Amino acid sequence: MAYKRKILLDDGTHVTIEQLTGKEDAKDFQQLINPIIKEGAFILRDQPISLAEEKKWLSERIDANKKGNEIFLKALIDGKLIGCCNATQGCFMERGNADLGIMLDKRWRRKGIGKLLLEESIAFSQKKWRPKNIYLKVVSENKEAVKLYTFLGFRVEAVLSSWINRKGKYYDLLIMTQKPKRK
Repeated sequence: MAYKRKILLDDGTHVTIEQLTGKEDAKDFQQLINPIIKEGAFILRDQPISLAEEKKWLSERIDANKKGNEIFLKALIDGKLIGCCNATQGCFMERGNADLGIMLDKRWRRKGIGKLLLEESIAFSQKKWRPKNIYLKVVSENKEAVKLYTFLGFRVEAVLSSWINRKGKYYDLLIMTQKPKRK
């Protein structure tokens, strides 16, 4: 049975968190990421994504989930995709680690949805792969994200100075890790 959880936000909004089903429409993901790119959010993508690119990306996510190499959770409100988070198992000599990625529609940030998506992805990762490290990459200027990751127990492991070029200005890229708690 695929994971599905319904939560109620403080403002009365119902959010559904669920795994990929394999029946998703790439257009929904394209309509999520392109406005995030357009707003200039500090994500690592800076060019709009075509529908063909998004179809290929989604197909790869579905395949990776089926093979057990990725855990992908999506957040929906009234059936509309508003965010997603994935944990990807490292490969080869990095298979003992898990890499996290998250994106959330601007209108739904700072409501606890991102925190929930990350917590659930981390919990699934720990149960499924028992990684030695869970890590993510974040642009140093993304202060809200850094604050959330720090709250969740992530610590800056490395700084890649002047790594990200955004409109001609360079920013540091932080690699943050969380050491999973062992029972």
